[in-house]
This record gives sequence, C-alpha cells and structure tokens, in this order.
Amino acid sequence: MKRFLFITVSVLLVFASCFVVWLCNKPAAPNCSDRKRWDVKTLTDAAANNVNFSYADTSISALSGAVPQVTVADNTPRFGIEFRTFKVRCHIREYKLSSDGDYHLVMEDINDPSKTMIGEIPDPDCGVVKNSAHISEITSARRTFETFVEVTSQVKPGTYLIRGVAFYDQVHGQLGVAPNGIEIHPILNITKQ
Repeated sequence: MKRFLFITVSVLLVFASCFVVWLCNKPAAPNCSDRKRWDVKTLTDAAANNVNFSYADTSISALSGAVPQVTVADNTPRFGIEFRTFKVRCHIREYKLSSDGDYHLVMEDINDPSKTMIGEIPDPDCGVVKNSAHISEITSARRTFETFVEVTSQVKPGTYLIRGVAFYDQVHGQLGVAPNGIEIHPILNITKQ
C-alpha cells in the first residue's frame, strides 16, 4: 500500500512539474490589436474584394523599385499596387516570429542577394484574420512554411516561390525592409522549388 501511494504521489508530482514548466514556457498570446493598416495586411479591409488574384510574375528588384503613389500613414486605405498579387522566386535569408504572431520572412532576390524585402504570414489565430475570406490560404501557407523551418531564424536552403498581395508598410528599420517599404503581406502560398 505504501509503495502504491509513493508511486501515485510521484506520478502526480511529475505531471504537476511538467504542467508548471509548460505554463512558464508557454508562448505569450500575440499582440493582434491596434495594428497599423491591419485590415489591409489581412485582406479584411473594405477594398479587399477588388484585389486581382491573378498572380503576376515579378522579382524583388522590380517590386523594391516601385514608387508608392501616396505617403503611407497608419490608416491609409489600400491603394495602387496593393490591389495586385504577385509570385516571387526568392531565397529566404532568415525569419522571425514577430510579437504580433506573424512570421516575418526576409526574402532576397535570387539574382542579387543584396536586394531584400519582407514577406509576412499572419497568425490565423489573431481575431481579425479569422474574418478574412482568405483564412484557409493564410493557414495553409503558415503550415507549409513551418515544414521548411530548420532552426531558430533559419529555413531549408533553396529557392522558394512565394505568392501573395503587395503591401506598403512604413519604413521604420524593419529587418530586411525594401527601400520603398513594399512587402508581400499576406503571403497566401509558399512552395520550395
């Protein structure tokens, strides 16, 4: 009986310890609120239905040379090139999981690695993203990307084909930002070539 009690208490202590470790190491909930142009980034804005989803082939060099037609502010509605979708062949230099839960990819031009731009895959668990008509594509792109992750900040080497919507962000020193602030955000599809 004492042995049974000892084993039971030991097992309970192990489970309790595991629960405490999990609770202490559980990732914080992403900060999804009060995002600048969040509705545009997640295809939940009023103009999202007007986006052309016929993907045009382009390069990072070409996109980073595009000139925004307006000065981007926190509440600028979708404009110009943001009504277009693109497919870009690139290398992924590195990535990070942003505080908002998005995967932030540093994409580099396959012909000129000094030219970079950002691609982001939103967190499908963030409130407004769940309302996107493209939630299934965002979720699928995210799951696919996670299969390419090797170690913290690195992905499997190779060429990737990324499809998504053009988006201008304000330039504020982001990792891998293009000179004009253009991004692919959201990424709707990613494949390794």
